[in-house]
Amino acid sequence: MDLTENRPVASRSNSNLDPHRAGAVVSGSGTGRVRTAHEVDPTGDDNTRDRPLKRRKTDRVSPPTSLPVRPRTPKPFVKLNVRGTIEAVFSSGVSVFAAAPNELCGRLVIGTLVRSIEDVRRSLSRGPSQKKLVLLVAAGANESRQRAKNYATSGDFASVGVFHESTSEQDYTKEWARLADKDLIIIARDPFLSSLRTRSIQVVQLATIVVDDARCLQADIEELGRFYQAVNVVERPHALVVLEAADIEETDITLFERYKAHMLASACQPIADDHYISSPFFMRRPTQCVKEYTLDRYTSLETTLSRRLWEVYQTKSIPPRLYMQAQEVLTELGPCAAELFWKFALGNKWQVSSSSSSKDTMMDGSIQEVVKKWQFREPCPSGQPSNTNMSAKFLVLVGLLTAQPCSASIFRAVILVQRRVIAKMVAEMLSILAQVGTLGKLKPLAVTADEPLVDPQIQESVMEYFKNGTYNLLVITKQFEDMDFPRSQTSDKPYCHIWINFDVLESDLSFAFSFGTCSPQGQIVHMVNKDNADHRRMVSRWQDLDNSMQEWLESNIHTAMKGGTMPPRTLHESLDSCRLDIDSEEDESTPCIRDPTTNATLIKADALTVIYRLAASMQSDKISYWSRSFFEYRKTEDAGSDSFVQCMVFFPASCPVSAVIGPSTASRTEARRLACFKACETLFEHGVLDDRYFPHNPQPHVLSSTDTFTTQDGSPGRTAVASTGTRSYERKHPKFWKNTSRTTVCRLYPMLVSVGPLKDRFNAPILIFARGPLPTLRMFSIFSDGSTANVHLRRTAPLDLNDEQLGFLHEFTVRACRTITNKPYTCSQESMPYFIAPLAAAFSKVLCDEYESSGIPDVDNYIAWDLVRAAVKDFVVPLLSDARQSLEDFVEDAILQDRKVEFTNRFFAERIRPDLTPLSKAHDSPREEEYPNFLEYCKARIKDFAGLKDEHQSLIEVSPVPNAVNNLNPTVKVIPSSKTPAKYLIPELVFRLTIPASVFRTILLVPSILKRIDDQLLVKELNMLFFRRTIQESALLTALTPPSASVQFDYERLELFGDALLKYVASIYCFVTMPGVRENALHVARQDIISNKALLAGAVRAGLPPYIQSKPFVIKTWQPTPMAAADAVAGATSRTETQVGASIQQNVPGGESSQASKVKRGKKQRQQDEQDTQWLGDKTIADVVEAIIGAAYLSCGIHGTLNAMKRLHVNIPRVEHWSDFAREMATSPSASSESVSARSHENTALETIFGCRIRKPQLLAQALTHASGARGGHGYDRLEFVGDAVLDFLVVRYIYDRHPNLAPGGLTLLKSAMVSNHALAAFCVHSGIYQHIRHASPEVGSAIRTYVHKLHTAREAEYQAAARGNMPPGQYWLGMDPPKILSDVVESIVGTLLISDEFSEEGVAKFFERGLKPFYDQHVRLQSLCPHPTTTLFELLQSHGCQTHRISKEKDQTLVRCTVIVHGVTLAIAEDALSSAAARAVALSALDALDRDPDFMTRTCDCRTVQQSKKAKKVQKEQLGYEESDKVAGR
Repeated sequence: MDLTENRPVASRSNSNLDPHRAGAVVSGSGTGRVRTAHEVDPTGDDNTRDRPLKRRKTDRVSPPTSLPVRPRTPKPFVKLNVRGTIEAVFSSGVSVFAAAPNELCGRLVIGTLVRSIEDVRRSLSRGPSQKKLVLLVAAGANESRQRAKNYATSGDFASVGVFHESTSEQDYTKEWARLADKDLIIIARDPFLSSLRTRSIQVVQLATIVVDDARCLQADIEELGRFYQAVNVVERPHALVVLEAADIEETDITLFERYKAHMLASACQPIADDHYISSPFFMRRPTQCVKEYTLDRYTSLETTLSRRLWEVYQTKSIPPRLYMQAQEVLTELGPCAAELFWKFALGNKWQVSSSSSSKDTMMDGSIQEVVKKWQFREPCPSGQPSNTNMSAKFLVLVGLLTAQPCSASIFRAVILVQRRVIAKMVAEMLSILAQVGTLGKLKPLAVTADEPLVDPQIQESVMEYFKNGTYNLLVITKQFEDMDFPRSQTSDKPYCHIWINFDVLESDLSFAFSFGTCSPQGQIVHMVNKDNADHRRMVSRWQDLDNSMQEWLESNIHTAMKGGTMPPRTLHESLDSCRLDIDSEEDESTPCIRDPTTNATLIKADALTVIYRLAASMQSDKISYWSRSFFEYRKTEDAGSDSFVQCMVFFPASCPVSAVIGPSTASRTEARRLACFKACETLFEHGVLDDRYFPHNPQPHVLSSTDTFTTQDGSPGRTAVASTGTRSYERKHPKFWKNTSRTTVCRLYPMLVSVGPLKDRFNAPILIFARGPLPTLRMFSIFSDGSTANVHLRRTAPLDLNDEQLGFLHEFTVRACRTITNKPYTCSQESMPYFIAPLAAAFSKVLCDEYESSGIPDVDNYIAWDLVRAAVKDFVVPLLSDARQSLEDFVEDAILQDRKVEFTNRFFAERIRPDLTPLSKAHDSPREEEYPNFLEYCKARIKDFAGLKDEHQSLIEVSPVPNAVNNLNPTVKVIPSSKTPAKYLIPELVFRLTIPASVFRTILLVPSILKRIDDQLLVKELNMLFFRRTIQESALLTALTPPSASVQFDYERLELFGDALLKYVASIYCFVTMPGVRENALHVARQDIISNKALLAGAVRAGLPPYIQSKPFVIKTWQPTPMAAADAVAGATSRTETQVGASIQQNVPGGESSQASKVKRGKKQRQQDEQDTQWLGDKTIADVVEAIIGAAYLSCGIHGTLNAMKRLHVNIPRVEHWSDFAREMATSPSASSESVSARSHENTALETIFGCRIRKPQLLAQALTHASGARGGHGYDRLEFVGDAVLDFLVVRYIYDRHPNLAPGGLTLLKSAMVSNHALAAFCVHSGIYQHIRHASPEVGSAIRTYVHKLHTAREAEYQAAARGNMPPGQYWLGMDPPKILSDVVESIVGTLLISDEFSEEGVAKFFERGLKPFYDQHVRLQSLCPHPTTTLFELLQSHGCQTHRISKEKDQTLVRCTVIVHGVTLAIAEDALSSAAARAVALSALDALDRDPDFMTRTCDCRTVQQSKKAKKVQKEQLGYEESDKVAGR
């Protein structure tokens, strides 16, 4: 089948579906193929794009003609791919009837709608015009709402409106007016036809009509056809009618014939999209080649001149930044360039960005004299690599340029360099080499962000110089890759002959610029570090691009002088590269956009990359990419001077902003940059540009030895008196609220908060208004008395409010805070960090329609301003305020009070009790039971009681409103009031809170909701600052949460995973970097890396402890943090790094003095101080580090793990990439594996066992050799050291994935059982590996034979017992002491497989999957960890920290009943005649129950803080019935 997919043709013609146009699939007897549009027009220039053909009103559409089709395809239908069908909708003058299978219908409909919306948007952006509507016609109201919900979650549309069916013509007109600004309107069939009949809407006002079910209109085709054909053919809307049909039947053909007769439809049968076919022009693309280099490793990162300058002047006269840059130059270019760097940096040739005082000092004569007298060496590219004074990387560059014909008249080249200082030094070095004749007539120029090259006019001059040959080589940084490089005026081809990527950036955009800048006969050279896997990955991607990327590159070539095309979704653009060429700190005067969440900034130089990345992420993944303009330029006149240029940026249909026009400027390049920066500002104001799109900071924050931590009162940080390993640290708060405090309150950014029902009570959605755009926040859970609800947070469109509205919001928020705390509270409007507002009751219905069908919904019309004003005016009103309303109306959704006092007990109105009156006796109300009736109680307790107007009114049954609690704690319980609450209230004496009950219930949850919002904001900040957003935020939040926080999750599972992973990496590092060291020394070296002491020191140095959230949320101290308090909190810290480091190294606590301990502070002051500081144990911080390492691996693999370890200062120098281990292994002295000979026949048998090929047989031979059998006494000990860590990690990863909800204690039990010497020895025998062990000790051989015999006997007995009990076999090896050599050999083999594959897991993973994993699955389970499962159950419950559990036993005449009870909840019950058998059965049932309900302990147990000693556990175990069962089992 020959399926072609061609460029979009936007023009419309009055022909039917033509087999010779885009996407057609034609079959026939001939072997020829229909030529595509690209093959006919190689230039790809389509002047009719986006411009409809002019037609006369008398034009008529010719009827569809028969087309040759493939066999089995109905005659009227033409086979088109999905994209070709969409092209037909927009290029044909008739409607398109598409019969497609279900999997293609959605893509077809969404693709048509998206394209139509973007066409409408572009038409409106280019100039004044009437907006036309895009319609999706559904069968009925339910279908239209369902479509809206589906499209809302897809994120393909910025705004969607659902047409609500009405009965009158006036209502239809209002509804169309309401939806006029929506990008997509979804309407049911009946209101659509009614609107046409009543002329509420006319066909000429529509841009596109899509009917997603052709059958829904089959009764109205004739009527719809009359409306359709009554419009001039040019003004008719595009129309697509979709029929879901896997195979076309006769009834479908009949239905099409009716559409054909009345709506002039053409038929097609969409099929899946095929590969993109490039045009012949695109085939003449520049070639790509790869040049490898080896990164030089210098013994010192300082040259002689650098050391001399440091010794004399240090940092007093020379900025430290220059020393760092000198080190970078040495690494990248070699010693010659590193010394020449000082000549240019300290001379007058370069502009050094530093303070004025530093510049004056640097111009000091003594410094100039040192540099002037220094004997600088010239670059020496010839000779042996060891004798040259240039780096291997720079030598590769010189070789590339030497091979080029460097004639100034024809040669042009561009070199892309990552760092600005490197770019300038490359140009200087190449200039020197050109002067001495090494590089001929090369004329280099560095184009970097320095004066005067930042001037756009200077950049235009540089391009002119490049064109005429004044400079024939430009060394640029990423900031200047978007310049409009000169092109030939005759052929429109670029001048550039070679583009060299001196540094491989993770940027498809950089590759696209290089692709468009090089001539078709040119060359793109990627200089790749041969040991860097990331370089090879990126280059491989560019050499094998997907279809959408190929089309994008081609369309960019075609439109190079007209603008650019929208990037595809598959564009990969790392924001790391945005700031790589910025070598100095930002100038505060530089215009920038600051992200309030992460404090990151975005400047004009970043804007182009950010806009490309943002536009790519907005592309729908459900439709095929098609090229359309991204930038458009227009000429303007500025005050009668030369013509200026404006750039317009377009955005996809999913963006709420359709287009942005930038300011005028004389340069196209500068116009594009300014337009992109303005687009960033606009998108930021609309809340679209959030923290995900801001460039990363170049380096994470690292505390130096001079950084001082102090507490709020100025005293140094303290070490806990109770424990030598506990210290006081700052408790960090998110910067978002402080950053947004600078914002002038004219625009607020609402966040919609919707909470699921708790205890079957409805919680109304509310709005939280922030002063700045909140980022996208994840859903989370809250808890109340065993009930769980999900909290969904969704950003809505920003609102501009007037002063009166802001005042009302402020007063309502203060009222809400007073209601939450039930205490006085005041806060000025300027200091309020956020505001709260209720939503109208009608919003619940809208939530199912309009809101859920909009990308960023607008809630302006749904704020309940009447409720806001009522709450601001009075906190309560009399319940019976209007005699015209019934009591049911007053009580509905009401909070009641029995007195007019603001801070008092409140009640939920449950129901009206007509059977009770004030004269009734209170039988079930303890408060009034000692009185004859309710009226007498009122007379006795109410001061100056004047009696009731109606003594026969019905009473209201109520329930007390609980106080606000920590709803983040799964075991939270509402504490009942000490006073006897009321159960019934007399309506005449009751007051109603002006805040409805449903809103009040949500407001009570606000403290917990805001706490979780703060947690997520803090995680975003940390992820940006430390890890460049590479770690999943949910995993990072879990890693930062100790069990003491008492929330739904904690770091313990991740800590177990990270501990094994850290041991794995550290073991490999020690093995590789210490080739001649024995096992004992390796253990010591590894411990220096992974010990809690080392991890603590690295974490403190990185500044991690303040981000740890160890304290439970205290609701009593909650209040909205005023801005002034936030500033004070920002200054609170714990102690100096030097103090912490000293106490770590000396292991001596720095306890606070006795005098200081006697200082007394008030309770409120202590509670407030505790909110800003926290006491953290050294082990807690180390555990957090391990948990973060585990989270990094789960988020981005082993490479992300190494990056996280580097950021946390884990001591593994010289390793940046995983491939560095193999490189270090290759360059280190060889191990002693040569002393052991390999046996080929043995290797074949072992390869069968392992399931993988053995690449280093001698290493395997060493792994099988005991020290007694090795020459020199060297056996497998080093390999066993590595294998032990590798096996630990493989096992932990396996059980972590297999048991996603098992508590860490259970994981530890499983891991201990799987990696124990007993289990590994049994596997060694089970697999037959023991038969290949080499040793020279008779005692070892005898021990192995004896153990094998006993093991086989035990195995047969276990399997027979398992068969009788119809259950899987257990650990038959327990109770036997195996020879240690058996388990050691298994571990050494695991290490061997990893090392022989150059530290790739390919071989060892196969061995684990085919050998160890089936063995574990068959024998090791929670139920089989111990001979008696009661021990496993007890240890598992103890691992949860649970202290309230027991096994109760009840005996009757024949049976013993055992029951496992946890916190009063019966977990399992079992009966048997024997007590031990009943205990065993109930323990197994309890383990199964915990496995089926992994959240049981989280919901039930709240005793994690209880600590017990081992002796206490022993006593408890005996008391609770576990020990007796163990004794019966013979333990």
